[in-house]
Amino acid sequence: MIDQPRAFCKMVARNPGISNATARFGAWLIGAADIAGGFPLELTTHQIREGFSRNGVDVKGLGGRYETINASISWLESHGYLKVTEGRKVSFGFNARSFTMSL
Repeated sequence: MIDQPRAFCKMVARNPGISNATARFGAWLIGAADIAGGFPLELTTHQIREGFSRNGVDVKGLGGRYETINASISWLESHGYLKVTEGRKVSFGFNARSFTMSL
């Protein structure tokens, strides 16, 4: 089994162009998945920002701006570290997304 926190730290060290916000998002996502029972983790951007409950456990949100969260997701996905797929429909035509970190 891959030690995701350690692998993520190595990835950040090897990518000096990664923004602080993206590194923080990645660390939060790995921690949130660990707390909530693992990947894949199906979330809306609102849940990433404000927090969510899963498997009887509350996970605090990352905070920040939606634009910053989406830019972090885009960077990690475009560099091959994050797999994102469409999730269930939630409301107002929005879908949750399923996240899996692959390091």
